Amino acid sequence: MNFFDELKRRNVFRVAGVYAVVGWLLAQAAALLESALSMPGWFDTVVVCFLLIGFPLALVFAWAFELTPEGVKPTVAVAPGESIAARTGRKLDYAILGGLALVAVVVLIDRLMPGRAAVAPEAASAVAAVDAASPGNTALPDEKSIAVLPFVDMSPDSDQGYFADGLSEELLNVLAKSRELKVAGRTSSFAFKGQNRDLREVGEILNVANVLEGSVRKAGDRIRVTAQLVKARDGYHIFSETYDRELSDVFAVQDDIAGKIGAALKTELIGTPSEEAAPSDFQAYDLYLLARQRIYSRDRDQLKEASDLLDRALALDPEYAPAYAQKSIVTMLLSDSAGTYGDIPYAEAVGISQKYIDKALAIDPDLAEAHAALGLQRLNGGARLEQIRAPLERALSINPNLTDAQHWLAIALLTDGQPKETRKIYEEVATRDPLFGPALNNLTFDYATTGDFDKAEALISRVERTRGGETADTTFARGQIAFNRGDLAEAVVKLGANPKPSNVHKILYVETLVLIGDLQTAYDLAAEEQKIVILCLMDRCEEALTAIEAWPSPSYGESSMLQSVFSVFALMGQYEAAAQYLTRNFGDLTKAAEAEPFNASLWLGPLGRAYKKLGRRRDLDETIAMFRDVLAREDDAGADGMYTWLAKAELAVLEGNDDLAIDCLKRTITKGWYGIYGFYQPTFDDLRDDPRFKALEAEMRVKANAARVKLGMKPL
Repeated sequence: MNFFDELKRRNVFRVAGVYAVVGWLLAQAAALLESALSMPGWFDTVVVCFLLIGFPLALVFAWAFELTPEGVKPTVAVAPGESIAARTGRKLDYAILGGLALVAVVVLIDRLMPGRAAVAPEAASAVAAVDAASPGNTALPDEKSIAVLPFVDMSPDSDQGYFADGLSEELLNVLAKSRELKVAGRTSSFAFKGQNRDLREVGEILNVANVLEGSVRKAGDRIRVTAQLVKARDGYHIFSETYDRELSDVFAVQDDIAGKIGAALKTELIGTPSEEAAPSDFQAYDLYLLARQRIYSRDRDQLKEASDLLDRALALDPEYAPAYAQKSIVTMLLSDSAGTYGDIPYAEAVGISQKYIDKALAIDPDLAEAHAALGLQRLNGGARLEQIRAPLERALSINPNLTDAQHWLAIALLTDGQPKETRKIYEEVATRDPLFGPALNNLTFDYATTGDFDKAEALISRVERTRGGETADTTFARGQIAFNRGDLAEAVVKLGANPKPSNVHKILYVETLVLIGDLQTAYDLAAEEQKIVILCLMDRCEEALTAIEAWPSPSYGESSMLQSVFSVFALMGQYEAAAQYLTRNFGDLTKAAEAEPFNASLWLGPLGRAYKKLGRRRDLDETIAMFRDVLAREDDAGADGMYTWLAKAELAVLEGNDDLAIDCLKRTITKGWYGIYGFYQPTFDDLRDDPRFKALEAEMRVKANAARVKLGMKPL
């Protein structure tokens, strides 16, 4: 008998087969136990090592010993006639078949059962995203569409959530650079953090065909990353990979996962490999990820903390371009300009942010976030549209799904008088990232001011349904609807619900408080340009003038500021001061309206009032002509809200058409405008003795006092 036949007779091959099947099952069990029990990351590795060491020992044992009715004996001690090796072999065959069947069951469960997002130990409250009824979500998902869910933190102390989020986001950013892929936005994808949702449901809600999920375990300088790409329709696993690497290899892991996704979806991914952007110090990367998480909150305290974290990151790695870009963005977000969250003087913030932008682009000229930061800086500074648009479009050419850049571009287009383009961008963002707060709030306001209340309610309701109730964003959005519907009491409640409102949120809330007659609270919360008008309503106009004189010369024609300045001058009868303010700071009307032409309707009324009282017919005619042009653009955009009709009434007064002005004021009230102080705008001073005007203001005071009573306030 040759050696090969002897191996078969002694069942060595069968023992090898049984050992391989059982060993594979034990390795799978070890991996599951490690995740479920939060055991050390090396546990399953040790199990596999012991199994590998045991394999040759099992083969040696099978060769040297034989199982007999009397027990295990050395093979050489068993006479050929007494051997039961053939019977033992048949039992081993059955064991192999049973083991293979069990392997098949495990594989089928893994491949064919619907996937589920992993559950983090610190699972938060139920959160999801807008369902398939979102704007544009009317068709089946594109096969080249994907959502990257936040990877689950499986670290021993469950304290690396920000790192897991950062890894997920880096993958999302790499994929988003492909123009062929439709990538669900970060806000909506991350809304599933801590959820145990069936991935078919996730795919339906986000309207994507594929979902990437995974987990991260970080211990010291070692990481384990598990990633699975799943077809949302049936839960089929396209691929599943596990990486045990040094922390310094995290960027190579990101590229490998992204490459596999690209290959699986037959999509070419563009851009340089992510490891080329790796920081030299991985503690700096850690701080950067933590800072970026804070920036997303848009909370003032967390923004300040993010700024400090980025300083620490840059101290460790002075050549890390992404940290410079985020430092620039957080600096601008903490400025005191409109729509931001802090109190750093704008001029100071610009100088600081520009330094960081220059440094970021010097290191990496193709860094999308750095170009977006430049666009944000120019937007807040009132630059012309083409100056704002260039860096933002450059950022979007690098990363087509950079939501912040889309948001800032939409604002720039709106202030330039292109509301249709603005709505188009926000509806696109809402389709891809429906839980992105600025898109929700701005799109809701757009719908409300054009009378599309049903669309606004539907958008808010979808978010609330999937969020499990109201959020700060949906509460504010409902406040906007209440304000535009003329429900002042509800507007005060909703708009005042956020204890830490942004500057832009405060503006509308303050205006609501003024209308309801709560001037002191309004003054305490108001921005500087709002304070001066409130002072006049408090009969403290001299203080308002003192404040105006103390202000530095404006760097651009910010509409709400010009509205307040011209209103104060007109209310005090200082018409020449209004005219001189325009000439001294801007030269002419066109220059003043250059930065925000679409919002010029806010201040053309009180300025026109000054020209009319001064008898400066040429300037008045120029003002009226610009006013007509702005309102024509509003009509073209479908604007039909209270502000549009209020502006039309101001234009009618400047034109000397009192009858038309009264009709427009009636429409203004019908659209929801009313307040304790009536039509306090100085443009209407020539109408104050008109009985029709007095009747309208009386009607408004009755409504405003009813709202006060509803809020538990005394009538005025």
